[in-house]
Formats: sequence, C-alpha cells, structure tokens
Amino acid sequence: MRHTPYGYTIKDGKAIIEEGQSEQIKKLYKNYLSDMSLKKAAAEAGMETYYSSAKRLMQNKH
Repeated sequence: MRHTPYGYTIKDGKAIIEEGQSEQIKKLYKNYLSDMSLKKAAAEAGMETYYSSAKRLMQNKH
C-alpha cells in the first residue's frame, strides 16, 4: 500500500481500522448528507481540514 488512507493504520503488514477516525468519517458523511458544506461537516465531525481535503476523503473508495 503506497499511502495509508485516513482511518487506517498498518500493523503486521495489514490495514487495521482506527475506530476513532472511522467514527469521524461516518460523521463527515452524515453531516454532509444533511446539507452541510464540506468544511462545516468536517468541523462538526471533529476534523480540522480544508474543503479540498474533506472532498478527497469522501472520494476515497477505501
């Protein structure tokens, strides 16, 4: 794996889900789908990020 996606860590060569970060991603989607802007949805989920970073997180298929 070239880059570890947000919400995962690598242990013993395998991708392991980070529970705290995965909850932030779920909140980001929930907030965005309830008509918040990406930046505000990320902030409400506890993620300090730019619009473009939040957009890339949501476009990541992993």
